[in-house]
Amino acid sequence: VTSGLSAVQGTLKTLTPTLKLLSPAQTVCKYASKLFANAQEMSSEGHSTGRWLRAITVMPPTGPNAESGPSSAPANGPARDNFLHYIPYPETAGPGQSGCSAGYGSYAKGQQVIGGAPVKRLASGGAG
Repeated sequence: VTSGLSAVQGTLKTLTPTLKLLSPAQTVCKYASKLFANAQEMSSEGHSTGRWLRAITVMPPTGPNAESGPSSAPANGPARDNFLHYIPYPETAGPGQSGCSAGYGSYAKGQQVIGGAPVKRLASGGAG
Protein backbone atom coordinates (compact mmCIF):
# COMPACT_ATOMS: atom_id res chain seq x y z
CA VAL A 1 0.00 0.00 0.00
CA THR A 2 2.81 2.39 0.88
CA SER A 3 4.54 1.94 -2.47
CA GLY A 4 1.21 2.41 -4.29
CA LEU A 5 0.49 5.65 -2.44
CA SER A 6 4.04 6.79 -3.09
CA ALA A 7 3.57 6.13 -6.82
CA VAL A 8 0.29 8.10 -6.86
CA GLN A 9 1.96 10.95 -5.00
CA GLY A 10 4.81 10.99 -7.55
CA THR A 11 2.31 11.01 -10.42
CA LEU A 12 0.40 13.93 -8.91
CA LYS A 13 3.64 15.83 -8.37
CA THR A 14 4.53 15.28 -12.03
CA LEU A 15 1.06 16.34 -13.24
CA THR A 16 0.80 19.51 -11.11
CA PRO A 17 2.17 21.93 -13.77
CA THR A 18 -0.14 20.44 -16.41
CA LEU A 19 -3.18 20.59 -14.13
CA LYS A 20 -2.46 24.24 -13.31
CA LEU A 21 -2.91 25.00 -17.02
CA LEU A 22 -5.79 22.62 -17.71
CA SER A 23 -7.93 23.50 -14.70
CA PRO A 24 -8.67 27.11 -15.76
CA ALA A 25 -9.30 25.98 -19.34
CA GLN A 26 -12.12 23.81 -18.01
CA THR A 27 -13.43 25.84 -15.06
CA VAL A 28 -13.45 29.18 -16.94
CA CYS A 29 -13.63 28.36 -20.64
CA LYS A 30 -15.32 24.93 -20.44
CA TYR A 31 -13.21 23.51 -23.29
CA ALA A 32 -13.39 19.86 -22.15
CA SER A 33 -17.19 20.03 -21.77
CA LYS A 34 -17.48 21.46 -25.29
CA LEU A 35 -15.23 18.71 -26.67
CA PHE A 36 -17.34 15.92 -25.17
CA ALA A 37 -20.65 17.58 -26.08
CA ASN A 38 -19.54 17.98 -29.70
CA ALA A 39 -18.17 14.41 -29.82
CA GLN A 40 -21.50 13.07 -28.53
CA GLU A 41 -23.44 15.19 -30.99
CA MET A 42 -21.50 13.71 -33.94
CA SER A 43 -23.13 10.32 -33.47
CA SER A 44 -26.52 11.43 -32.17
CA GLU A 45 -28.50 10.27 -35.18
CA GLY A 46 -29.33 6.77 -36.32
CA HIS A 47 -32.05 4.14 -36.41
CA SER A 48 -32.84 0.75 -34.86
CA THR A 49 -29.81 -1.02 -36.37
CA GLY A 50 -27.22 1.52 -35.34
CA ARG A 51 -25.94 5.05 -35.40
CA TRP A 52 -24.01 6.92 -38.04
CA LEU A 53 -21.29 9.49 -37.75
CA ARG A 54 -22.12 12.97 -38.98
CA ALA A 55 -19.30 14.66 -40.86
CA ILE A 56 -18.88 17.38 -43.44
CA THR A 57 -16.22 17.97 -46.04
CA VAL A 58 -14.54 21.32 -45.67
CA MET A 59 -13.17 22.71 -48.90
CA PRO A 60 -10.58 25.45 -48.40
CA PRO A 61 -10.98 28.60 -50.47
CA THR A 62 -8.99 28.94 -53.66
CA GLY A 63 -7.02 31.93 -54.83
CA PRO A 64 -3.61 33.47 -54.35
CA ASN A 65 -1.84 32.11 -51.25
CA ALA A 66 -4.95 30.18 -50.19
CA GLU A 67 -4.88 27.17 -47.88
CA SER A 68 -5.62 24.85 -50.80
CA GLY A 69 -2.01 24.79 -51.97
CA PRO A 70 1.49 26.17 -51.56
CA SER A 71 1.75 29.88 -50.82
CA SER A 72 4.37 32.60 -50.62
CA ALA A 73 2.50 34.77 -48.08
CA PRO A 74 -0.60 34.65 -45.83
CA ALA A 75 -3.89 34.63 -47.74
CA ASN A 76 -5.10 38.20 -48.22
CA GLY A 77 -7.89 38.27 -50.81
CA PRO A 78 -8.98 39.20 -53.41
CA ALA A 79 -11.97 36.86 -52.96
CA ARG A 80 -14.01 37.57 -49.83
CA ASP A 81 -13.41 34.05 -48.43
CA ASN A 82 -9.66 33.97 -49.09
CA PHE A 83 -8.28 35.62 -45.95
CA LEU A 84 -6.15 34.01 -43.27
CA HIS A 85 -7.53 33.90 -39.70
CA TYR A 86 -4.83 32.63 -37.32
CA ILE A 87 -4.27 32.98 -33.58
CA PRO A 88 -0.87 31.43 -32.77
CA TYR A 89 -1.23 31.71 -28.98
CA PRO A 90 -4.90 32.00 -27.98
CA GLU A 91 -5.78 32.88 -24.40
CA THR A 92 -7.11 29.85 -22.51
CA ALA A 93 -7.59 31.40 -19.04
CA GLY A 94 -4.22 30.05 -17.97
CA PRO A 95 -1.89 31.74 -15.50
CA GLY A 96 -1.62 35.45 -16.34
CA GLN A 97 -4.54 35.32 -18.79
CA SER A 98 -8.00 36.67 -18.11
CA GLY A 99 -10.06 35.47 -21.03
CA CYS A 100 -10.85 32.76 -23.55
CA SER A 101 -10.07 33.49 -27.19
CA ALA A 102 -9.68 29.93 -28.49
CA GLY A 103 -13.07 29.08 -29.96
CA TYR A 104 -14.68 32.37 -28.93
CA GLY A 105 -13.17 34.74 -31.50
CA SER A 106 -15.43 36.26 -34.09
CA TYR A 107 -14.81 35.57 -37.77
CA ALA A 108 -13.94 38.74 -39.67
CA LYS A 109 -15.20 38.02 -43.18
CA GLY A 110 -13.23 39.75 -45.92
CA GLN A 111 -10.42 40.71 -43.57
CA GLN A 112 -7.07 39.13 -42.64
CA VAL A 113 -6.63 38.46 -38.89
CA ILE A 114 -3.29 37.17 -37.60
CA GLY A 115 -3.01 37.06 -33.82
CA GLY A 116 -4.55 39.52 -31.43
CA ALA A 117 -8.12 38.30 -31.89
CA PRO A 118 -10.76 39.75 -29.59
CA VAL A 119 -10.84 37.93 -26.24
CA LYS A 120 -14.11 37.12 -24.56
CA ARG A 121 -13.78 38.38 -20.98
CA LEU A 122 -15.63 36.10 -18.63
CA ALA A 123 -17.01 36.46 -15.16
CA SER A 124 -15.72 33.93 -12.65
CA GLY A 125 -18.83 31.82 -13.29
CA GLY A 126 -17.52 30.51 -16.62
CA ALA A 127 -18.25 30.88 -20.31
CA GLY A 128 -21.70 31.85 -21.35
